[in-house]
Amino acid sequence: MRTFATLLTLSALCRAIAPAAPTEEVAGKYCGTAWSGGELVEVVTTLSAGPNGLLVGSYEFADKGETTPGRLREYSKQDENERTLIWVDKYGTGQLVVTFDQSRDSFRGGWNIDIGPPAYRWDGQRCNLVARS
Repeated sequence: MRTFATLLTLSALCRAIAPAAPTEEVAGKYCGTAWSGGELVEVVTTLSAGPNGLLVGSYEFADKGETTPGRLREYSKQDENERTLIWVDKYGTGQLVVTFDQSRDSFRGGWNIDIGPPAYRWDGQRCNLVARS
């Protein structure tokens, strides 16, 4: 009986001090650029952990003097650093593949229409780390 109680205590302690889930580590707001309409434009990408452990989020990009919003939803996680999401905005839908650096403070990615291989740049760095001019 005493061993069982010790195991329960150790199990609870391990859960309490376990590191954050990797999906939660990438949650946040990233400022960056994306190729859109034949030019490199500013984009802000916001990611969070969904209830199933996959990423969900949104983005806004500069669009001919306006800001165009969109939604993101992860559908494939190759590993903790490489993630594949679906983007949806007023122009359509497609695939975004991002690779996070080891610190999870930035990502490099590519997007395409539908589920074609990445053809256009989309990157970001945590907004709180971006140098302000």
